[in-house]
Amino acid sequence: MKVLIASLYELGHQPLSSLALAGSLAAAGHEAQVFDYDRAGSGDVLSALNGHDALLISVPMHTASAIALGLMERVFDELPHLPIALFGLYAVNLSRADLPPSVGLLASGETVADVVEWVDHLGREEGFGGGLKSVTRARERLRMEPAALNRSLLPPLDAYAKLSVGGTERLTGYTEASRGCIHTCAHCPVPTVYQGRIRINKPEWVLKDIDQLVEMGAAHITFGDPDFFNAPAHSMRILRAMHGSHPKLTFDATIKVEHLLEHRELLRELADLGCAFVVSAFEHTSEEVLVKLRKGHTRPQMAEAVRACREVGIELRPSLLPFTPWTSPSEIIDLFEFVHDQELIGNVDPIQFTIRLLVPAGSLLLDEPATRGLFHGSESEPLSYGWRSPWPELDALQAELSSRLPSWLDSLANWQIFEQMYRLACSYLGFVAKDFDYSREQERSVPKLTESWFCCAEPAETMVIAPITLSRRIAAI
Repeated sequence: MKVLIASLYELGHQPLSSLALAGSLAAAGHEAQVFDYDRAGSGDVLSALNGHDALLISVPMHTASAIALGLMERVFDELPHLPIALFGLYAVNLSRADLPPSVGLLASGETVADVVEWVDHLGREEGFGGGLKSVTRARERLRMEPAALNRSLLPPLDAYAKLSVGGTERLTGYTEASRGCIHTCAHCPVPTVYQGRIRINKPEWVLKDIDQLVEMGAAHITFGDPDFFNAPAHSMRILRAMHGSHPKLTFDATIKVEHLLEHRELLRELADLGCAFVVSAFEHTSEEVLVKLRKGHTRPQMAEAVRACREVGIELRPSLLPFTPWTSPSEIIDLFEFVHDQELIGNVDPIQFTIRLLVPAGSLLLDEPATRGLFHGSESEPLSYGWRSPWPELDALQAELSSRLPSWLDSLANWQIFEQMYRLACSYLGFVAKDFDYSREQERSVPKLTESWFCCAEPAETMVIAPITLSRRIAAI
């Protein structure tokens, strides 16, 4: 069977899951190609489908799912008998949507074997006549060695997000030491599939993949694990071996606040092994919001995590979730002022201040007794549930910040965008803006990727219609 795997949108990262699936299909005797929609420019999926027997679509996030709905309509109109399957974290959420009859499989989690079996069946039969099948697996087994990755199936590394540091850019490779997460934050899409479990990739496989990335020119590695310290001994083993083989290689990873403090003794070694920065999901400064989201940390602990990282020379890059059903006007202002007081303005991409809570189908928030009645479904929005703030001025502020951000990105520095956003928020919400001193922010240079990372966010319209254009604008932050 000749199969096309379409990766739609992964925030500037190489589509690792698509590559892994392509390797497994090749090992099973199929011919698999990967089409990176986000990096294809003027490339067209329909043209790429010429001569293929099936289409597999990767949907690791909500934006990719929204793009997938439009893509499937186009494919079905032109190729109504072409079998389609969707895989990735958000695949099973699409069961609420009106899907073309050619869609035969929705597979979320550790479902490579299920997808390969589905393609095998296509090869044995003429078409897939089993109807729509949905599969969710938290793990196949704890320690996994995925099929070998053929990164030549993708565009070169310079087509993807790079590390920006000290006025220079470094080619960046993307890999994963583990999948899933041991935590069950109520707003996160990962526990809806993995249910508090992780799957560990064998260190030898990860290190071999890193070697391949270095051969391709990578000077920096992004570890895409939902939390790099879900299995700290495993992750540190990989880092030590990586540093031994490639001592000049730097890296970044995502680590929860509570793990940064719990494993504080490892932070200096992280820095010594080449850690450029750590992403951490702060989300909010409101204790009520943190409890509702089951984040497992407090506002003082966020400040302590910043100090702990800076003590060893690591910059922490928080991700934020300002707009939720529980956020009050004063808490939005407090979030801005916390970022300023902790000297994090250069560490926070401006888009983080516009993010509105996403409640996808299957979200744990829909089952929480304290939050169950807040969200409403709609046939016109089959992928997520809507909500409104009890303060209409917050909904208006979020929309205004989102609409103004693209023009600010084109003309202002990071600290200037922060100033514009902060003063706009104070104006909308009736607060007197403080006169901040930005001189230190103008002097600082904080390592970052050239495309912003964010999660659990309702996507702006431009993210669905033109993700490539938006990602380029975010890269200007």
